[in-house]
Formats: sequence, C-alpha cells, structure tokens
Amino acid sequence: MSGEYCLAPDVVIRANATELGLTPGNSLLDRGKLESALAAPLATFGGEYLYRSPLERAAALLHGLCKAHAFVDANKRTAWLSTVSYLQESGYHLVQVNALRVADFVVDVATQNTRDLVPIARQLALWLR
Repeated sequence: MSGEYCLAPDVVIRANATELGLTPGNSLLDRGKLESALAAPLATFGGEYLYRSPLERAAALLHGLCKAHAFVDANKRTAWLSTVSYLQESGYHLVQVNALRVADFVVDVATQNTRDLVPIARQLALWLR
C-alpha cells in the first residue's frame, strides 16, 4: 500500500518491538493491516478529509490499530502509544492519566463492535491539555 499515513509504519513497528523487547518486524503479522490502520485517519471523500480534526484522526487511529491486530502481541498497547505519539506530533499533550483507566478505555475500544468514533474522541479530549 502506498500513500499517506498519520504515522510511518516503521515507527509503529519499532514501538511494538520495543514494547515486546523484540527485534523490529519479528512480531508483525500483517503489514497491509497496519498500513490500512495508519492511512484510515487521513481518508478522504470528494477531496475532503473524513476526519477533520486531529482528535477525530487520533480516534480513528486508535480504533483502527486496535481492530487491525497487525501484531502477534501488544496490539492495544501499540495502538495507545501510537495515538499518544500522533497527538503529540499534532501539538496536544496528555495530562497525567490513570494507567488503569487508560487500559480499560483501550480494551473497550478494541472490544466494542461499533464504528462510532465520537465517544473515543471525546474521551481523548478529556485527557488533553
């Protein structure tokens, strides 16, 4: 897949490897799924972005990476770390958040059978400064 990504695939692959203590790429199951999840936040229709704000794009990124299962393990952790990185690159910073609340939130994103990104974006907004 060629195109525009909100984060470079190799950056996310390295983040996953670091989280697992592995050599980058050894835990990658499907690069195509990873690239699709990283491109989705920048999707357009009729020349307009589907997700117009950085928060909407971050929600799409978190959702996409959680659902893609592109890695052998640590998909949710990688999704969260990637989302935080994307938000920081977009000029946002998280306030101190409770790790258990974040874990519960990311598990909810991964397990809910919905495409509604509004609740995800709202929760992310609550944790930003």
